[in-house]
Amino acid sequence: MNRQLGNDWFRTKRSKYKSSSYSLAKSLGDYPSDKWTKENIDKMTEKAADRIVNFIFGDESAEEIDAIDAIEQQMYGK
Repeated sequence: MNRQLGNDWFRTKRSKYKSSSYSLAKSLGDYPSDKWTKENIDKMTEKAADRIVNFIFGDESAEEIDAIDAIEQQMYGK
């Protein structure tokens, strides 16, 4: 979809995202701002990562998984 929309302004893309069959793109269609900044991208990336972690690992949060990874790194040098 992004390839088709190219370098259009976010406000132009937003109306097209609403008709997407992908839930993440569709959610951008309801985004409350006409601007898409680095901070917005960072927030959406974090939300998407959390959704993926929750899908794979169930109720464990991304912070818990990061903490486990840090402990394993200290213990085993992974």
